[in-house]
Amino acid sequence: MSIKIRSKKFHYRFMVAGVSYSGICKGCEIPPGASAREIATFKKRAEHFEASERTRILRENEEQKEIERDIRRNKTVIALVENYKYELTGGHPVLLDEAFELAAQKPSRRIAQPSYAGLKKTYWQDFCAYIAHFYPDITEISHIQRLHCEAYVKYLTDNGHFRKEIRYTVQNGHMSREVCYHSRYRISAKTIKEIVCVCRGIFTRLMEDAGLIVNPWNEVILPEEESTPRRIYTQEEIARIAEGISEDPQRMRNVYQGQSDQFDLWCQYARFCRPLFLIGASGWPEVDICTMTWDNVDWKARAIIRNRSKTGANMVLFFTPDIEKLLRF
Repeated sequence: MSIKIRSKKFHYRFMVAGVSYSGICKGCEIPPGASAREIATFKKRAEHFEASERTRILRENEEQKEIERDIRRNKTVIALVENYKYELTGGHPVLLDEAFELAAQKPSRRIAQPSYAGLKKTYWQDFCAYIAHFYPDITEISHIQRLHCEAYVKYLTDNGHFRKEIRYTVQNGHMSREVCYHSRYRISAKTIKEIVCVCRGIFTRLMEDAGLIVNPWNEVILPEEESTPRRIYTQEEIARIAEGISEDPQRMRNVYQGQSDQFDLWCQYARFCRPLFLIGASGWPEVDICTMTWDNVDWKARAIIRNRSKTGANMVLFFTPDIEKLLRF
């Protein structure tokens, strides 16, 4: 213990583990004209301050030694990062059951349609159900490793969805309806890719919150999509279809003279096939073609207008004379 007076202030100096520490004893300044008794009182106060500083340094050194011992116990860098992930990242535990809602609260560049948002939640719930069944001790997303992700992908490939009953809610304005069906069969490689994309995205959004160092879904091998050869119409066949649905109604009435029921049937087919063939030739997605109504035809703007069901993107197909002729029949 070493206390000295310099410029009316008490200074301390001591050694701990070969390191020298020194400084001013705070609150121990000697006022002008202080008596010897007052100086002795300030000196005792300075000695107490020096003792507390020495105790603090010793305690910090012991804590540092304990941390170093813990680090030496970790056999790999991965184990070290796992044990100190929250200290390194400032994250906190995030439960699997609450991860989807937390990720959904974050801003996104694109707003998914309610139907697709419900399907994404179903995908995540299927993954959580799989983990809860095969790895019941895992409750936080920070405990998920690549081996768990790979095991889930392997299960999807061999058996399809883990939860065979698929149930989600579709919101349409102020109305909502529940969609429910059973999936007893294997699923395509494309669907598996969509499921993994949803799970990977949730982990990516919560990397900082959950203290994740790496995303366990990265580099997970997915099954290749099987390319099925499909027969397409030739130009001659397309021309014949177009000619068949573009027949003059008056001529067809003469063809079916005396057979009004057959003529009515032809009219029904023509009214159905003309716009379907027309929009099909435009290259729009099948789901948007099959769910079109006459409300999507804007006669004033002379265009077919609708929002894509998956993304909500606006699609417009302007009339040409031939298009308008087909639609007005």
